[in-house]
Amino acid sequence: MDLKMQIFKASWSQLFIAVMAFFFLTISCAGKPVWTLTADPNYPPTVSITSIGSATIKYTVTNQSRRAHTLSMKPIVGITQVTSIGNCPNPFKLAFHQSCTLNLLVNGSMLPSNIKGGPQVCEQGNALQCYQPSAANILNITVVPVTHYLITPSVGPDGVISPNTPQTVIAGNNLTFTATPNAGYQVDEWLMDGGTAQKGGTTFTLSNIDSNHTVAVTFTRVGTTYAGTKSGSIYFSTDNGLTWTTTAVPSLNYAVNSIFATSTTLYAGSEDGKVYYSTNNGAFWSPTTAPGSSSVNSVFVTTDATIYVGTQEGKVYYSSTNGATWVLTTANPGTGAINSIFLTSSTIYVGSEDGNVYYSMNNGSNWNRINGPESSTPVPVQNVFAVNNQLYVNTRQTSSNSTFPPGTIDFEYVYFTNSLTDPNPIWTLLSQITYTLFVNSDLTVILAGTQNGHVFSLTTGDDLGFIINSPITSLFFFG
Repeated sequence: MDLKMQIFKASWSQLFIAVMAFFFLTISCAGKPVWTLTADPNYPPTVSITSIGSATIKYTVTNQSRRAHTLSMKPIVGITQVTSIGNCPNPFKLAFHQSCTLNLLVNGSMLPSNIKGGPQVCEQGNALQCYQPSAANILNITVVPVTHYLITPSVGPDGVISPNTPQTVIAGNNLTFTATPNAGYQVDEWLMDGGTAQKGGTTFTLSNIDSNHTVAVTFTRVGTTYAGTKSGSIYFSTDNGLTWTTTAVPSLNYAVNSIFATSTTLYAGSEDGKVYYSTNNGAFWSPTTAPGSSSVNSVFVTTDATIYVGTQEGKVYYSSTNGATWVLTTANPGTGAINSIFLTSSTIYVGSEDGNVYYSMNNGSNWNRINGPESSTPVPVQNVFAVNNQLYVNTRQTSSNSTFPPGTIDFEYVYFTNSLTDPNPIWTLLSQITYTLFVNSDLTVILAGTQNGHVFSLTTGDDLGFIINSPITSLFFFG
């Protein structure tokens, strides 16, 4: 056989082998599949996941031929075949028309890129005989970027917050903050982006985060807030105004002009001219004798249990016998009703209907005048407090002076001055719409009561709640 014939025979043999290989490949990968992969609509093959997410995709693999086949899936980076009971093992054998569930777990953190195509299930030992789902049901996995948001915490005085530094959070995640108040304080409110998000509570959770936020927590003193009303009722709150509870009524249909609380006793100055006291937080009240012949406008109790009162007739009385007997001070301050009385260790202060503040350093034997904030056209001083070397007052009446519009109704303002004795002090306006004022001994609690039955914290700016449709005539905080 010549060389040409040998070359021809060799070429023909190689060509025959190539054609047959192509034929068998075409038979295995085209036409009617020997085994099929049907997508589970509850676990569809088209998904978008983040690089930290995961997804489950399921197919039903069915042997369409008349002989058994042992099959396995070609590995795909980032996709794991779940082989637990109820799913296709690896490898798996299917008899004629037998099926199993191909359960695939997609791990976003392991995917190198998007996936489009597959999965391929091949006959074991024959890498050329492989099938995948129809074009509409192939794997179509898109990796989307992870979105992060910044949550910035802040905290007011008198406590701490945890975590206390800005937190980077993945979109959709949750973040919980914990507040720890200092001794003697409690959580006031949680703020998100400057608005109230939650009242009270030591924890606050941001759920399903979808934007940047600021989270702040504020604190308030632990104690009991009391509010007396013109209608004669007294209310108290132990949770900074979240809830209010009424006591028994000291004197039916008579305004509660003043409230004072000690660790053992609650006192109420009544419009009926008596002081009422309770040793069970207002569940039951007992009256004192009447110190005079007019309304008791203000009550103050010293550390030695001496009761001082200011009356509508413009007099100051005191009692060291729990109101069984009363002593009238030597002199009367001012020319009008005594609306308020406040004592320091050495001085008595009163707020007068004549628009001024008066003080005495000799238990009322004589009085010195401090011109009120509206001395040009006197506006009654309703409450007075001497705290931290400052005087705080609120005024209450119709005004027609040059400072504010003439004829202003309900002239209710809070002022303070940095002097306790200056007869002509410089008064600074603190707030408006304050029918009744309370200031505690260290300025950590400043309360305002309104004519429409609300109580506000001038310290935090919080509305402590609507109590009753009646003017708040007296306030006190014990804590």
